[in-house]
Amino acid sequence: MSPEVLTEKSLTPHTSKPLIALESTIVSHGMPYPQNLKTAISCESIIRSLDCTPATIAILNGQIKVGLELHELEDLARSGEEKRATKCTTRELGYTLTKTAKNPNIKTWGSTTVASTMHLAEMAGIDFFVTGGTGGVHRDYNYSLDVSADLTELARTSTTVFSAGVKSILDVPRTLEFLETHGVTVGVYQSDEFPAFFSPKSGCKAPIVFETYREVAEAIRANQKLYLDGGFLLTCPNPKPLENVDSAVETAVREVTEKNIIGKEVTPYILKRVAELTDGNSLTSNIALVENNARIGCGVAKAYQELVKEEEEEEESKSEGQSNFFTGRSSLSAHRNKIKVVDGIDFLHSDYYSDDYDDDSEDNLIAQTSPKENSEDDDVDLDEEDDEHEDMIARMSVVVMGGAVVDVVARPTQGLNLGTSNPGESMEDHGGVARNIAEVIGICRGVEGLPTKLFPVEFFSAAGLDSRGESIKARLESRGVKTNLEFVEDHNTASYLAVMDEKNDLHTAIADMSVLERIPMPPISSLRHASCFILDANAPVEKMKLAMEEFLALGNVVEEAKTVVFEPTSVSKARGVAEAGILDMVHVMTPNRDEAIAMASALGLSMEGTIEEVAGRLLEKMNTDVDHRGECVATILLTDGSNGVFLMTKAHQGVGNVRTKWFKPEVVKDVENATAAGDSFLGGFITHAILTADLMEVDANIFGGDELSLDKSVEFGMSCSEATIGYKGTISKDALEASELVVQIHWAEEEEFDDEE
Repeated sequence: MSPEVLTEKSLTPHTSKPLIALESTIVSHGMPYPQNLKTAISCESIIRSLDCTPATIAILNGQIKVGLELHELEDLARSGEEKRATKCTTRELGYTLTKTAKNPNIKTWGSTTVASTMHLAEMAGIDFFVTGGTGGVHRDYNYSLDVSADLTELARTSTTVFSAGVKSILDVPRTLEFLETHGVTVGVYQSDEFPAFFSPKSGCKAPIVFETYREVAEAIRANQKLYLDGGFLLTCPNPKPLENVDSAVETAVREVTEKNIIGKEVTPYILKRVAELTDGNSLTSNIALVENNARIGCGVAKAYQELVKEEEEEEESKSEGQSNFFTGRSSLSAHRNKIKVVDGIDFLHSDYYSDDYDDDSEDNLIAQTSPKENSEDDDVDLDEEDDEHEDMIARMSVVVMGGAVVDVVARPTQGLNLGTSNPGESMEDHGGVARNIAEVIGICRGVEGLPTKLFPVEFFSAAGLDSRGESIKARLESRGVKTNLEFVEDHNTASYLAVMDEKNDLHTAIADMSVLERIPMPPISSLRHASCFILDANAPVEKMKLAMEEFLALGNVVEEAKTVVFEPTSVSKARGVAEAGILDMVHVMTPNRDEAIAMASALGLSMEGTIEEVAGRLLEKMNTDVDHRGECVATILLTDGSNGVFLMTKAHQGVGNVRTKWFKPEVVKDVENATAAGDSFLGGFITHAILTADLMEVDANIFGGDELSLDKSVEFGMSCSEATIGYKGTISKDALEASELVVQIHWAEEEEFDDEE
């Protein structure tokens, strides 16, 4: 069986960059949550920042995954503690594939160890693999014959492995002897002593010392041309060594013996126990060494790529038929693998030394894929048209992340009598701040005559394995919203049950919201292609922070400004977000009066003066990065019920130059249900702002630039809100479409048409 797919769609335009394999056991079993997720994301970010492409390898529901999306990485990080992940070495790959495929409704993982990751990486044509530490010969080898499968796999695969050496719980001298016997090249980077994971010193001399990335690359290249079957292990001394760790390790090893812990459970137990005995210092050291290995691995991979390029250029300059020692093979994996690009996704196909292998075949692209050029005789360049279409879609894409809830309201018709059944009426509707926003955007962008293909919207949330979750998904998708729900076993879809009295006042309510802790982070492919990322505060704050960081760090495929929009949701949640220190990544925020005060208080800002003055102090804490025009853009839209909306926006380099304006509703309608009024306002505001920016070909941050278009977007949002509050449920498609929205949107279309004339 071959690896199925490079799931990270963003790999496609970057296949010329070196691919760096990463194991999954370190994520599922090597560290506790959420440190494991933070480390995994940090490691992948480091690799991307060094112009390489990370590919975390794992098995998910019977499918080999080479490269995980952000939401998959997050689920993998939880899977170990939730007993949904099986640690599998090479011998267990086949069994794990069949086992995890049996229940497709539950995400079941096979976490690859160093050994199995090496095997799958070689199948996928990936030459470089970064990990924490490798296994070795155990101290009790004389009677246990316990040797890690990592060593035997190193002896038979061509992968170059970057690690911090072997753990000090192992027999380091015997481990080095084993590797020597089996022909594995072992080197140490810029040190003359072999490292022992937590410590840069093991007491064993380095077999080979490498001083530069280029030296390592040249040695790897020479091994390949000699057709050496063994792997290559480059060990990197821990940059943050843990002092006095030996006693903690000895204690953990002794407990393993006393508790009769054996096999693949040994290492996770020891790492966890050492972390406890060192008050978490071993975890800090572990994270530092993994990140250091990633940096060195990328450096070597880039040096190797340059070396291969130089050799190819040299060969091209020679006469046909000439050769020398350095013309053996481009890389070992080049004889074993092929990549095809199908509909923008890289499918990996394993081809173990097949007899019909053709170096010149069209399929032999080996992570060097580039768009196929049409001949000069072609009348239409279809690839160019597709690229232009993709660019337009990317420029307009919106991603929404947050809560999806079912609201149930029950009212008695003859008075509320406790302790018995009451005749009455009940109403059930879909809610949740982010869900409401996504639905409004979907409805507004669906107005007849609008270029909806240029304005895709994706929604990410979590739900239970029940009919309510399916209903939420079906309704949103009927509005044209691509809906990605993480269906979680043993959880209900989030619900809010309100019991009213005969006066229609709230008597009591029950909120079942635990599933929202599992809201997934959007995948990298979605974040990369989005210009606007909207979040409510229902997801865990740490997850929101990671998603924002990824969104802003990825950049946009068409170099468009990227905007983070935040809806605070409630006073307590607004306070938590402010305390987490992530408002500096937010460009647009829509708090109500109480939420604004709560956030300002959490930040220690002065409460003196009017609400407008408090909002102004809060505004200065938002988005601190400058855009390509040298401006620092941020906007607060303070929603204040029947008083309307207070707009405050900054577009400057640090201080001053703030514009403010109150927008008062012209007519206050009879209110049936105001719970979704703020959500409807934000959904309408976003729709109008993005559509106007596209029609006007605005290339700056669309929420802080042109005053006229910004004001029109606020007015449009208020119209959406007014249409919604006259409806008993949350969001009414009929009410929105029956309002003056069509006229307002077509105002923008007519403006564009007049400009073209």
